[in-house]
Amino acid sequence: MDFEKKYKENYYDSFEKKAEKIISSTEKTSQLINDAMEKATKISNGPVDDIWANLQVFFDLMKDWIKGNYKNVPLGSIIMITASIIYFLTPFDIIPDFIIGLGYIDDLSIISYTFKQIQNDIDKYQIWKSVRELGNSLD
Repeated sequence: MDFEKKYKENYYDSFEKKAEKIISSTEKTSQLINDAMEKATKISNGPVDDIWANLQVFFDLMKDWIKGNYKNVPLGSIIMITASIIYFLTPFDIIPDFIIGLGYIDDLSIISYTFKQIQNDIDKYQIWKSVRELGNSLD
């Protein structure tokens, strides 16, 4: 099944609208990230292992964006990340999460798709973060 195509056709617009509302509030955005981190941690020994690093980058980028530490990312990328996190948190989607062994396949596919779509922005963020961490370790 082509999850990315089905996601774009049937889900993305509604998740994009929700994402736009959420990112207008630092508090709501922080809560969304915390909820997603909690869910990812609970299922980290299973299907999330394959994209754990991508999720961590999403979480780190969003936390730095919320705090105002990193603003060199297009709003469209923030919306895409937020929409994919909302999808990840939605239990009833293309494949409901309660279906053991299959329920997270679509979630992981959407996260991977989003990661690929904004890869250039992710790369810039990771360079910024590495330079920042290097600077902090030299202090």
